[in-house]
Amino acid sequence: ANFIEPLVSGVFAGDYARLSAKSAFPRVVALEREHGSLLGGLRALERKRRRAGRAHAARLTTLAGGMAALPSALARELGDRVRTGVAVAAVEKRGAAFTLATSAGPLDAERVMLALPPDAAAALAAPLDAAIADAYTAIPQVSVAAVSLGWARGDVGHALDGFGFLVPRRERLRLLGCVFSSSAFPSLEQAPAGHVLVRCLMGGAQDPHALELTDEELIAAAREALRPTLAVSAAPAFSHVARWPRGIAQYEVGHAARVAAIEERGARIGLFSTGAALRGVGVNDVVREAAAAAERACGAA
Repeated sequence: ANFIEPLVSGVFAGDYARLSAKSAFPRVVALEREHGSLLGGLRALERKRRRAGRAHAARLTTLAGGMAALPSALARELGDRVRTGVAVAAVEKRGAAFTLATSAGPLDAERVMLALPPDAAAALAAPLDAAIADAYTAIPQVSVAAVSLGWARGDVGHALDGFGFLVPRRERLRLLGCVFSSSAFPSLEQAPAGHVLVRCLMGGAQDPHALELTDEELIAAAREALRPTLAVSAAPAFSHVARWPRGIAQYEVGHAARVAAIEERGARIGLFSTGAALRGVGVNDVVREAAAAAERACGAA
């Protein structure tokens, strides 16, 4: 539990006792089945990397300018083929096609792809297929806050080597984990010269009321958790709080059946689905699944 719990909290901000291992960590399950144990699977992966001439696993990465750079670049590449800033209020099935009620007026489409959080997808799907809406509604979502704190390098006693740390709940810290942003992404100049930046994650399934705190209270809680951990007591030179209400879908037991219902029933009427609610909350997973969903939609033409 001391290994699995913080891992689950770091990825899903979830309750490890409720999540489906098959849906949340399919690669881990596959490694265990293939090699008889998780440890054996990890050793086999390491041997494979070394044979391929790669001494280390893939590193934590991000994009220059922040993750918003990805959708911005896609919008520029697609040009007038994509409409940004347009909200869809309803989707109606008319014969073999659809009509979408949008903030920019009605839009006709042969097929529709839902790439939305579970609650928003359920609202649009409900008039088309109640079972799809029910399956989406059954996917819980948890809220998280990211508290970024910056100090002069000399005010932090810890070396900040590595990418950060995850926190088991038994430590009784109001913290899911912490990323050493200026160390993890040194080429992106996350902090001015002579300063460091860390990002603390709070909330999730184990602390559902965290987002009810004010920014000042969240910052104070993060500082209290980091005081002994990073040997820092000085007031931060920089602080920022980002809130993500209902921001991470939870792949609880039975998730695979819910995803199957969403996709199988949707394909019958030309309604397809992708996004972080289905097969991975990370960017890599979402990009991969979006490509697969696009192929399914085009194949249904």
